Amino acid sequence: MANDAALRSALVWLAGVVLVVGICTFSFKKMLATYVVGVVGISGVFLPDWGYFDRDFSRWTSPVTAEERASHIAQRSGPTSNAGVVQLVAKYLSSN
Repeated sequence: MANDAALRSALVWLAGVVLVVGICTFSFKKMLATYVVGVVGISGVFLPDWGYFDRDFSRWTSPVTAEERASHIAQRSGPTSNAGVVQLVAKYLSSN
């Protein structure tokens, strides 16, 4: 995962928020609810492989091909990148 530092930072901030909620409300249930909602929200943002889920729903059960990954990288990186090189690498990988 490329966002390890961001994930750690978000979890530390969540711990701080949970602590503040606990101090202000004196409610363990609210602390627990804040923690669960925060972890689910953070997981939804940082953990998924969006290149995998950015395909047709019926293809989620099959692995991502090299061409699909190269296409996703080329789309994500924009027009200033070496998209042609990425496509050549994808063709080379698929031919072997």
